[in-house]
Amino acid sequence: MKRILLTGFEPFHEYKINSSWSLVDSFKNTTSDFESIKLLLPVEFKAVSNLVPEILKQYNPDIVLAFGQCTGDSIRIERVALNLDDARTADNSGYTPIDELIHVDGKNAYFSSLPIKAIQHAVVAKNIPAIISNSAGTYVCNHLFYELLYWCDKLSLPTKIGFLHLPRLPEQVTDTQQPSMPLQQMQIVLHEIIKIL
Repeated sequence: MKRILLTGFEPFHEYKINSSWSLVDSFKNTTSDFESIKLLLPVEFKAVSNLVPEILKQYNPDIVLAFGQCTGDSIRIERVALNLDDARTADNSGYTPIDELIHVDGKNAYFSSLPIKAIQHAVVAKNIPAIISNSAGTYVCNHLFYELLYWCDKLSLPTKIGFLHLPRLPEQVTDTQQPSMPLQQMQIVLHEIIKIL
């Protein structure tokens, strides 16, 4: 039986909720084909660095689907994680790294080990906008993505790693013209991804 680890982030900055955790928290495993584990992660660079190797060792997942929140109206399927922390604003601990390597012994970049094109096609087939993104940014989302891939490489783990950015929920952009996506659509996305994996 496959073990799938789903991660989402806590709220950050001005947001009271985070769409990534709203999706993960709402997920219900209705089959016996796989075991699912849900983890809420802090929006903190150093805490994520400390947590990732322990999480991989403790849960030994076959697949990690990590989610973060972004602006925009499309699901962003991330292709690459960069060995770079460069924050315009502080994380939830008050830390603001500027042009820092995540790991001095790490590769400049690691690539998603999920079938990102197949995921995009499956999501678009459900009439939900989805794009392949070649930059996960340089904030905590990219940091998590990189740490997961770095430790899988260092520990020689066969774990498949992927990261997706989700739009904000409608309740996060009330009284504005900014884009959002209903939770129900995000839930369809997650189920489609799991079907492929």
